[in-house]
Amino acid sequence: EPPTDADDRLQSIEWLALTDVANPLLGKRGAARTFGPQKGATPANVEKLEHGLTRLAERLDKDLGQKVRRLDGGGAAGGAGAGLAGFFAARLVPGADWVLDNLGVDRLLANADLLITGEGRLDRQSLEGKGPVTAARRAKRAGVPAIALAGSVDLAANELKKAGLHAALPIGQESVSLKEALANTERNLETTACQLARLLLLDWK
Repeated sequence: EPPTDADDRLQSIEWLALTDVANPLLGKRGAARTFGPQKGATPANVEKLEHGLTRLAERLDKDLGQKVRRLDGGGAAGGAGAGLAGFFAARLVPGADWVLDNLGVDRLLANADLLITGEGRLDRQSLEGKGPVTAARRAKRAGVPAIALAGSVDLAANELKKAGLHAALPIGQESVSLKEALANTERNLETTACQLARLLLLDWK
């Protein structure tokens, strides 16, 4: 039976959930199989998580009439997107687009010569709706070149182009440990930004 002890005021609230990725709750691109290994889950852990999330989706469908299996963004934050949609009937929207719209980025791009964006790790997961790639794609539509500075870059040239990026510059050095890289982030970012500025100045001359 559906829960009956929920506060009645919840029914009068329109819930809007901003998601940072478009991944669904289940499947190959789902929360368990995409984010589990990133957090240290073993293959066995991943299958157990997938089973648990499948059961959650089944109960939300049967008990609350909420179908969350294939929702874009349902797999965000380990399945929190699906949870918000299921328990609160929240409307899931791409967070990056919502933020960019409210910042008026399209208007700013109309008068821009270059977009510089950034990401901790630029990889295939960045293509699932992360802020930097979403901004770069808008820049491409506006005819503005976009360059990313990232802690590390794990995308091929054709994938960068697909993401709307002219180039992506890693600020880290693969030979150092993650701890050391994080400790030197500010200095590495400043150094890479200066290198980018010199390249741009030479290009514009």
